[in-house]
Amino acid sequence: MDRRTLLGGLMAAGAITLPSAVWAATQSVKLSQAFAYLSDYLSMTPAKRDRFHMAFYAVRDRKFAPDLKAVVVGPDGKRTPLVLDRSAKVVQLPNLAQLRSSTLEADAAPGEKVGLALELEPNLPVGERFDAIALAASIAQCEAAVASIAGVLSFAAPKIVAALFPGAGSGQALLENGRAQALPTTNNRFYGPAPYFEPGSIAGARTIVLAHTPSRVLMSGHPK
Repeated sequence: MDRRTLLGGLMAAGAITLPSAVWAATQSVKLSQAFAYLSDYLSMTPAKRDRFHMAFYAVRDRKFAPDLKAVVVGPDGKRTPLVLDRSAKVVQLPNLAQLRSSTLEADAAPGEKVGLALELEPNLPVGERFDAIALAASIAQCEAAVASIAGVLSFAAPKIVAALFPGAGSGQALLENGRAQALPTTNNRFYGPAPYFEPGSIAGARTIVLAHTPSRVLMSGHPK
């Protein structure tokens, strides 16, 4: 699958990347294909990726699948189960050497489409309060990294401009002038209503205060 096709799927659903590769019970895919863009991310210098990380979630027919059974098959034939947590998140990501030499197999019923979905998340503690300046820096670094991965196709890459807070209910930005501004809300098809912070739309934000601790924080293009 070429880079243009991969970029076409990047952030296709707003805050989540749909699987760039699917496979069936009797098939296997290269690990680097299953974990789309991870090798690009790991190949960057730490200073260019220390504010965000890639998270991968098992999906089946466009729904999170924490019960998916998959194994990493090494060049020596060793089979290592892919461990998922209760949210379907891959617990331990492969390193560059594994990405270059291993494959991934999964159990799937005939006709099922399974794969790994990519989310971009800031390297910040998840709670009810966030440093808005630090969050804005994470968004900016992530945008620069996506453009770098896209290379000559950067014009087609998504612009990472916002952070979503699924499960937070509502939120507000505390501004440097002492006032508060309510965060807008989007209705994400995977997570339902979620407030979001778009630094370019809220000048002088210093602290983000949420009604509830979100289930995660996702960086994305402008929510629709």
